[in-house]
Amino acid sequence: NARGNFKDAKNLLAQGKLDLRNFHFGKSKGDDYLRFSKLTFDIDSLSPLNKKYFFKTVLLDSMYVKYVRYDSLDNFTHMFGQKGKRISRAQSVHSTENIIFQLAHYISLVAEDIINSEYRVNELQLSNAQALYNDFALQESFTLSASPILIKAKNIDTRAKSLDISLQSKINPFGNLNIHFIADPSNLGNFNLTYNISAVPVPMFNPYTVTYTSYPFDKGTISLSGNWIVLNKQITSTNHVLVKNPTLASRVKSEDAKKRPMRIIMFLVRELNRNIDVEVPIHGDLNNPKFNLRSEIIQVLENIVEKPTAYPFVTISSQVQEKPVDYDVLEWPLMQSELKSEQKQLLRGISRYLLFHSSVEVTIQSVHYESKEREMLVLFEAKKRFYLASGKSASLSSEDSSYINRLSLRDPAFCKWLNEQTNAPMIFYTLGKCNQLIGPLKADQLYSNLISTRRKHVLEFLGGLRGRERFVSGPGRSEVPVSGFSHDLFYYH
Repeated sequence: NARGNFKDAKNLLAQGKLDLRNFHFGKSKGDDYLRFSKLTFDIDSLSPLNKKYFFKTVLLDSMYVKYVRYDSLDNFTHMFGQKGKRISRAQSVHSTENIIFQLAHYISLVAEDIINSEYRVNELQLSNAQALYNDFALQESFTLSASPILIKAKNIDTRAKSLDISLQSKINPFGNLNIHFIADPSNLGNFNLTYNISAVPVPMFNPYTVTYTSYPFDKGTISLSGNWIVLNKQITSTNHVLVKNPTLASRVKSEDAKKRPMRIIMFLVRELNRNIDVEVPIHGDLNNPKFNLRSEIIQVLENIVEKPTAYPFVTISSQVQEKPVDYDVLEWPLMQSELKSEQKQLLRGISRYLLFHSSVEVTIQSVHYESKEREMLVLFEAKKRFYLASGKSASLSSEDSSYINRLSLRDPAFCKWLNEQTNAPMIFYTLGKCNQLIGPLKADQLYSNLISTRRKHVLEFLGGLRGRERFVSGPGRSEVPVSGFSHDLFYYH
């Protein structure tokens, strides 16, 4: 129920209920960048001219947002152009007859006034929301999602002393997020913000650490927490970063990976208990905050002095710890199928343990990082076809395989060849083009061969050890492992 004057956008008086359902926004049907099932406004009284915005309820259900970063652009830039140039160009031509531009202009006019107006929302809730982030611009793809996201707000009222908003979400595949925001409804330049992110494995960020340092991690967890107090847009805040037991895996040799002396860096930044514990105070103006890292620099200097004197004790302590007898882990670097010396040493140790514990049996259960293994196999197969197409012999030596592994995904000759083979101008990232080139059937075959070859080599090696008959092969499973690597679990029972 609305009345007003079309000649004055703010001259509007409205009340009643407004529902928007099944909203989809994206480049093509079935590929949504943004969608929601239902957005409900139950309006008590809406009068922009009188600066009054009173709502009984504002409810948003099942919102979904997807942001994808490609080799040279992202999904929103692809649609709107750099800095929204496509929108600006379209608006300059069609601003008076396009209903989208008309609505956007009206909302912008209202938004300018709403902070300095009287407003009230009795109930505001966002439920069952999901945010998805994909990054294909790295050496390995990175995927992170937050779902379900629940946002609740109370005291959204200019008459109230404080506005209270809370956000809770599960971070997938691992972690939890909690944010609590308390503000002055009449002056949003005054607020208190606390946040906590917990139980996030360090290996989850291996696509970034490999790309920018050439080292992945296979152990460690990250927790972040902070408290921001802002008065008149002036920040006083504490931000705590705790990384427990970050442990480097073997370096990845690739032209796409930048080389950094990570073992030296980790020695300097880790404390004696193998943790990285950092306080990052942020202060100053909200529009131009400042960081103070002096305490972290002092901590690094202290580590340099303290660690050499304590190192022998730490080493001896770690050596005298007993090996746990509930299970052992045999880790598989991406695409590796042949047993390395340290893996053989682990299997020999398990065999010796069985020699002295005659009643114990071992069940082997494989945990497959299927999505990442498939990705790496497809990339290798595409680079291998390019290598062979350049006139190399059909049989690959170990040196040839090493060269293919190191070959950059941004290599101009490879990119040109891949574009010619796929002819897919609407696929903006290398992995997508490689997937099209190789096809799902070949990808299934490559992955199946990798898994069966690993199991074959493990069983053949165990066959030459004592107690082979006491190993039982259990069912495997596919998941995103905390370690960031496929692995075999050896359970003792």
